[in-house]
Amino acid sequence: MKPYVPRIGDTEKELMDHYFLVEGEQLLKLFRYCPQCGTKLSKVELTAAGTAPVVRFLCPLCSLRAPYASKWEGQKRAVEHSREKMFKGNVAACVSLITTGLRFVELKRFAEQLRLSLFSDTYYWKIFSLTKPAIEKVYSRHEEHVMDVVISNYQAGEGLHLAADGAYDSRGYSALIGKVVLSDTATKLILRTEVLHRSETGNISQRMEIEGIRRLFRWISARNLSIASLTTDRSRAVGKLLSDMEGEIGLVQHYYDGWHLVKWLGNELLKASKKRDCGQILFWIEKIKTHCWNSIAVGARSRIDIPPIFNTCLMHIRDVHNWQEEDITGPYNSCSHEALTGPRPETLPLESDAYQNFRKVVLTKS
Repeated sequence: MKPYVPRIGDTEKELMDHYFLVEGEQLLKLFRYCPQCGTKLSKVELTAAGTAPVVRFLCPLCSLRAPYASKWEGQKRAVEHSREKMFKGNVAACVSLITTGLRFVELKRFAEQLRLSLFSDTYYWKIFSLTKPAIEKVYSRHEEHVMDVVISNYQAGEGLHLAADGAYDSRGYSALIGKVVLSDTATKLILRTEVLHRSETGNISQRMEIEGIRRLFRWISARNLSIASLTTDRSRAVGKLLSDMEGEIGLVQHYYDGWHLVKWLGNELLKASKKRDCGQILFWIEKIKTHCWNSIAVGARSRIDIPPIFNTCLMHIRDVHNWQEEDITGPYNSCSHEALTGPRPETLPLESDAYQNFRKVVLTKS
């Protein structure tokens, strides 16, 4: 009977340029014998050059010929040159770290926990300085392409419909760095990101978002483009900014983002429900949030004002489903649902404190 021989295939080409995590002990098992002549090695030394393993070994036979000691390197050099000192894997790791936005301190902490050999922070910043011009060039080219795509989706002379939001490196009022992202609502593409340090806004964190939007608007204006609308969270400061910049950018319609609006609505109704004799409001919170989402969807789809649609809830919660036209409900004078039957204990009477507090939240304009 022939002994079993496992079938060994060819190595996949895509694996040839991959990097692997190898234990030092397992790596040294490959150097028990000389790779050139097969003689048992008398001395083997493993060192690290960043992420690259370097093995120096002394062969009793090969050492009789120059060079005295042999060397094996786990990575290729960055370029094929006799004086090149950088390893390709170290450079690739730095570039990957930079282009993905991961901070070096986080990778370093990960490497220390794993006992993974890693390059120094000095080496990282050296590669960063070499990589930065290329990144800026690619980023600028991509930014121009995005703007071309966005502009092609608008008619000549039509204003852009934009959305902006800010994010910070920490919560609360102690953020050191903030960024503001500007996107186009028609194509869902990011137009530009503005990064600010707190020192640029008088060391007041809350001002970074407003200053970022100001810079982004001036960037749009410098391209001779007009802005039709801006969608943000419920920020009064943004409304004031639009008023202050009207001379520079013209009249811009300010809209609230639906997610932030619905979140605010739920929180305010919850606060109102905790007031005396207002517990019935709790029953309506989730239903009103859903109604708000539906109102936004209908208004956006049909290009009609959203408040009159949403304000019909002020009639519904009173168990009034047909009414004379009023200013707050505009052209709508009835609910769209089928007739309701049975007792409705959740109804809020017109003169009740619960209804008045509910109405106050719904009709809040700022």
